[in-house]
Amino acid sequence: MASSLDPVSDLLTKQGFVIIDGGLGTDLESLGHDLSIGGLWSAHFLDKSPEVIAQVHQRFFDAGADVAITSTYQASFDGFEKEGISKDKAIELMKKSIKIAVGARNSWWNNYDQSKGGLRYKPLIAASIGSYGATVNQEYVGNFKSPNHDDVLMTSKELYDWHLERLEVIGNCPEVDILAIETIPSSVEAEALVECLNYLSKKYNSHFPKAWISFSCKDMFH
Repeated sequence: MASSLDPVSDLLTKQGFVIIDGGLGTDLESLGHDLSIGGLWSAHFLDKSPEVIAQVHQRFFDAGADVAITSTYQASFDGFEKEGISKDKAIELMKKSIKIAVGARNSWWNNYDQSKGGLRYKPLIAASIGSYGATVNQEYVGNFKSPNHDDVLMTSKELYDWHLERLEVIGNCPEVDILAIETIPSSVEAEALVECLNYLSKKYNSHFPKAWISFSCKDMFH
């Protein structure tokens, strides 16, 4: 598990910039892989074809990425359940995603020649955390219907409960340097995620990975 230090800030101090990898799913598609099978997108390959995910990580490192973002964006207990995957298996696959990224990073790093490629620092592992909306095809909307009451929107408490266990499972993988919480479309969900992070930081005495949060915005003003 990552320390309380911010590894991204540390990297910024060393080299003045940080290059994050590109769209994992987009690159998988560019290599001819079909992401439309089921509802798991890149997470679909975790069980049957982990080598294709490792290949994409390697390509991003070759292109200069300082951070590898794992294939867990679409990996949720609800999403796996819809595909007939048990909770225990879902946890196994979430952890496997981290190990794939770490293995690809270590393999690339062990073979990188500083004298030919120039000064590089060992890339970081960022565990991807997608929006609740990613499981219901609404990650760019944000007005999620409550699973308990169809006529009302999800509350911060419901979103907190939905995110907490997955965050804890993924964040507790010792190889994770930072959490990449991506395409959050609502302030309510962002607040719930911050509450989760605060709780887990206290639970593990600040030895829980820090996180960045990126947002999906309605337009340039909202």
